[in-house]
This record gives sequence, C-alpha cells and structure tokens, in this order.
Amino acid sequence: MNRRLLFTSYALHGVIEAAAGFYAYFTVLSTGGWQWGDVLGPGEPLYLKGISAFFAAIVVCQVANAFMSKTHRQSLLRQGICANRWLLVGIGVELALAVSIIGLEPLHTLFGNASLTVGEFLLAWPFAVGMLLLDELRRLLIRMNVGWVTRLTGS
Repeated sequence: MNRRLLFTSYALHGVIEAAAGFYAYFTVLSTGGWQWGDVLGPGEPLYLKGISAFFAAIVVCQVANAFMSKTHRQSLLRQGICANRWLLVGIGVELALAVSIIGLEPLHTLFGNASLTVGEFLLAWPFAVGMLLLDELRRLLIRMNVGWVTRLTGS
C-alpha cells in the first residue's frame, strides 16, 4: 500500500464505481415502477434486478480499471489496449462469469439476483469510459510533470 494506490483506488476509481453501481441500481428500479419511499422486499423481482444492475456496473467499471492499471505514466493509446493477451483473456473470463451469473436462471437462487437486458447490463458504460478518460488525463499530467498531480499520486 502506498499513497498513489490509496488515492487512485479509493478517492478516484472507487467513488466512480460506486456512483455507477448506484446509478444502475436506481435506474433499473425507477424504470420498473419503483418510487422513493416504496419498500422492496429482499425476494422481489425488481429488487433482484437492481442487485444484478449494481453487480454489472461494478464488472463493467472493473474492466476499465484493468486497462487503466496496465501503466502508470504511458498513454494506453501508445501502449496498445490489446498488447497483453492474458489481460484480455482475464477480462473475457470475467465478462463470461458475470453474464452467466446474471443471465442463467439456475444461478439466480444461488446469487440472489435476476436477469437483465443488454441495455441494463451496460448502464454503467459511460462511467467506465469516463474513468478511462480521467485516468488518461492523469497520466498526461504526470508526463507533463505537473507538480500537484505528481505529489498527489506519488509519481
């Protein structure tokens, strides 16, 4: 653990991932007819869909996080997103597991969730893209040796 890891993991990425999760959760609930003040029981289908949406948002943001973690200074565009075959395999396995957990009825009882549409699964993609863009900006500022960025991120 160091200052850079704590700052990027919790103050930047963690906050964005949590926002993505809650956005997906409440979007699914509200499009399903839920309103503030309504009580949903733990076994209600709409609640279970909300749980799946939150989980999907975390998975989508973690895919972005995996790409962001490849390098601290160099641009992802310069390094190449597809340069690490094992990272791509890991992301593929992660997505396959997430789609299975969310899409396969027999797993719903085990994980306490419900199926989502593709659109609901991808509700968090703007957050993931935003994370990638913000991290690309952070790397650019590090390469430019901007003092407050290098001090804050321990570069």
